[in-house]
Amino acid sequence: MLKEHARAAGIRRRAWIGAAAFAAIAAGAVLLGYALLPREGAPMPPAAMAETIAPASAGEPPAPMGASPPTRIRIPSLDVRADVIPLGLNDDGTVAVPTLAQVADTSWYKNGPTPGERGSSVILGHVDSDTGPAVFFGVGGMDRGDEIAVDREDGSTAVFAVEAGETVPKDDFPTERVYGDLDYPGLRLVTCGGAFDKKSGSYADNIVLYARLVDART
Repeated sequence: MLKEHARAAGIRRRAWIGAAAFAAIAAGAVLLGYALLPREGAPMPPAAMAETIAPASAGEPPAPMGASPPTRIRIPSLDVRADVIPLGLNDDGTVAVPTLAQVADTSWYKNGPTPGERGSSVILGHVDSDTGPAVFFGVGGMDRGDEIAVDREDGSTAVFAVEAGETVPKDDFPTERVYGDLDYPGLRLVTCGGAFDKKSGSYADNIVLYARLVDART
């Protein structure tokens, strides 16, 4: 669930190398599901996936791409093809996320780098809704090396390979690992996971996947 991430996240300002200062999440949760009842079977990253964040494939990495907003994300291993909506911050300073009518879509945090640029680009998606699994339901089951393709406005495609994944408590969200500056083009996918709290109607944790650019297609 994304909404809770936006609701609970404190926002602080930080400077990025080579860019104007912009808002980054300082703490906590992403509400990426709206199930009225817990959904059984949403996969979670195995502990081994969180052991290290290292290149998932050998060879010379591609050079960073120029800036171009994402339009669509494709994850072959999950049979996911989804639109990407550019969103920034809400009026209260929290991160804006897709609405309940957009659980088949994803959102890109537009105050950060575009996918393929140097730095940490973040795409968020719902895990489920009151009608069933949503766009990122299977993200927690991805393996190291699985590819993620992000189509961009300029007609190019940034292809990333998964390096690591982890399940984190929403009250201990790894802000710096997810939104912090990088010296290479990185992508982070964020959704919900963990135990479902019937009272609050949300999940206890977030699932985060870390990926690195492996191909720049024009």
